[in-house]
Amino acid sequence: MVETEGVAANGLTYLGARRNEPVAAPVAEDPECILNGVQDNIRWLQRQIAVARRLSADSRSFGIFGSSMAASWLAGEVGARFDFFLDEDRRRLGKTHMGRPIVGVDSIPAGAAIFIPLAPNVAAKVAARLKARGIDCHMG
Repeated sequence: MVETEGVAANGLTYLGARRNEPVAAPVAEDPECILNGVQDNIRWLQRQIAVARRLSADSRSFGIFGSSMAASWLAGEVGARFDFFLDEDRRRLGKTHMGRPIVGVDSIPAGAAIFIPLAPNVAAKVAARLKARGIDCHMG
């Protein structure tokens, strides 16, 4: 049994033990299946960009959730059309990232829309927390 409680859902985690016997090489997947998976991921990323750009153009104030890899990537794709990063990590609050302020949930400008650039299973959990606080948040 593998315990996943407390494991970062938006990161890669490896937990293993050294084996005494040799391990067989993994069976290669069908290249077409791999290609389809890659193409699906690219389409998902393109949807993220399109939704975020549309939302940023239509919003009085627009923020991107997080201030790490996914948020930085999306900020680059949205360009100058966002106002701030929203982060739940108190150590980042009050700082800037990519020339924009990092704010907490209690400091979101009135009427702001937030885009959550995370994997759907993680984004849904974040969105539920934010929506429970009355925050206008969106996912791709």
